[in-house]
Amino acid sequence: MSKHTADHIFPSEDKSSDGVQMKVKTKENKKRKSSPTRSPQPSTSKKGNTVIRPIPPITKSTAREVFGSDSDDDAVDAPAEKKPPMIYSYVTRRLANGFSRQIEENKKGAFYIELKVYKCDEIERIQPVNRWRHSVITIKNKTDENSESWRHLNEFILSTRREFKRCTPTFISSYQ
Repeated sequence: MSKHTADHIFPSEDKSSDGVQMKVKTKENKKRKSSPTRSPQPSTSKKGNTVIRPIPPITKSTAREVFGSDSDDDAVDAPAEKKPPMIYSYVTRRLANGFSRQIEENKKGAFYIELKVYKCDEIERIQPVNRWRHSVITIKNKTDENSESWRHLNEFILSTRREFKRCTPTFISSYQ
């Protein structure tokens, strides 16, 4: 077992590595306190703020930088353009023990309608980003102007506009 104490192995930040120098400074400090005259030397106390500088990120070399360009690698590095995901028409309903979904993958239409219906008392305490999980019904539908669903949607929009007729419109910037 070692005879050294923790103070010897792990010196405190308050103690200087030069024990002699520290003792000299403390004697000088005592002399200053007792003497009424002030010396023109600045104070040597450790009241300054510690500055912590961030470590810059390490940049890693690529194989191309180390070994040079290879024609086979150039062909592989070109990213293929991703196609946007397909737009499906479906109806999702909430049931007592889960959800029911009906999908029409090949439905055509000039317009795509998204409609979600919620119960207000259920979603008032839910964060907006998580509300989609609590919808009673979700409809996403491709449709044309001459369809029955389009006519009913048009009637719904017109009746909703009538409800908001007395409200003054507010301009909202497009953030462009």
